[in-house]
Amino acid sequence: MTALALAAGCVVVTSETPPQRRALGKNVELVPAADPGALAAELVNLCDPAALVLARERAARGRDRIRPQVVTEPLAAQLRRRGV
Repeated sequence: MTALALAAGCVVVTSETPPQRRALGKNVELVPAADPGALAAELVNLCDPAALVLARERAARGRDRIRPQVVTEPLAAQLRRRGV
């Protein structure tokens, strides 16, 4: 779901976990998992127009990382190397 929101060009606020960090890098707004205070603080932060502009810029960069061809090309390359 997170990737779909990013692909749609939305600012994404999600839990900071190793898989999220690996998959989405610095293109989403990460907050500690299971920390409602941190989530609330981040949402309040995004009410600041300048912070929202920066988050939208990060999201736009992230959108390019999850395009179908970017996501599937490493798999396709592995399959080609194996003669599939």
